[in-house]
Amino acid sequence: SAFLYLVYTIFIEVIIRYFVHYNFIGEKGVHFYPLNAFEDLVPMPSYHFTAKMIDNVMREYGLTFFLTPTEAVTASLVWVGIFIGVCIVIMNRRDL
Repeated sequence: SAFLYLVYTIFIEVIIRYFVHYNFIGEKGVHFYPLNAFEDLVPMPSYHFTAKMIDNVMREYGLTFFLTPTEAVTASLVWVGIFIGVCIVIMNRRDL
């Protein structure tokens, strides 16, 4: 379980974000992936402080680093709903 989480966070989501999403859809949608949405709900204090300084510079160029609280909550609730739905479908198919 922990191994799958590490593989997902280090490799899979990064590959999907950059090679698929960022190249075809654009910059803003990249922030709505599960790990980023959940991280924006409860950011680490030191990371948040540093990123906040970077965010101020990025806003000058029309880019964003964080989701707004409303966007983060909405995206997180959608992802939780998707995860629960997938778990229900898997459990029903396995006939446990």
